[in-house]
Amino acid sequence: MASIKPRIPAVGRRGNKSPVATTFAALGWLLFLFFCWKCTSTLSHRREKIAEIGANHAELHKALQARINKQNSQVSSIKLKAGTDINDNNTEQAKLIGINNALQPQLENAEAEAADLKTALAMLEQEIGGTRDSLAVSSENLKGLETKLNELLQEKDKLIDDYERRYVEMKAVYEVKLRAEDAMQLGHFYSSHRHTPFAPAAAFFTGEKLYQTEDFPFAEKHYGEILRRYPKSEYASYAIERIEQLNKQQLYQPQEFGFHPWRILSIIDNP
Repeated sequence: MASIKPRIPAVGRRGNKSPVATTFAALGWLLFLFFCWKCTSTLSHRREKIAEIGANHAELHKALQARINKQNSQVSSIKLKAGTDINDNNTEQAKLIGINNALQPQLENAEAEAADLKTALAMLEQEIGGTRDSLAVSSENLKGLETKLNELLQEKDKLIDDYERRYVEMKAVYEVKLRAEDAMQLGHFYSSHRHTPFAPAAAFFTGEKLYQTEDFPFAEKHYGEILRRYPKSEYASYAIERIEQLNKQQLYQPQEFGFHPWRILSIIDNP
């Protein structure tokens, strides 16, 4: 900074200076010095302020840079996620497009089948209409058939009752003949009831009585009747065993054999 020198007016060319001039000169120098100090002080203060502002600016710049870096990182993360989502969406879209392309022929086939079903439905409706007309015409015949069915059911109940009654009567006669000592009484019962549920039992126990009385030929004949006429009866296996014993000329050994009716009607219980 250029120094400023005060210009003191010359009073004269006298060798001695007056006190006023000296005072003014001193005041001038003091003002000059004060002005220099003031300028220097202001300049130093400004320099300190500039330094302080510079320091604050550096801190602010550092903080701002940190925020910028953080935001850049967040932006990068968002961009990465957005890119991943876009790729996933593109993959899913391609998958859906492929599914749609695959379903398109099926949809066309389904539409064709739906058209065929509509045609078939129209034909069925026509057939149903014709059937309804037929039913309306034959409603009176149906009532007649219902009446006939009721009559047949009543007749069926009567036949079942009659069969049960006869079954009970035949069973009573069978038990009487079975207790008789004469084997031929049971044999005559068998001859008279060959088509009844008691036939295999009557033939077997007739053979048993004849075997017991050592009338072996007639005993074997009745056992053979069971195998010839009733091979699926409960007594078929017993008859085979007895025939083997007769062929071996073994003596009669009594065994427990129950009563097994032959082909009893399934619509009734065994009385």
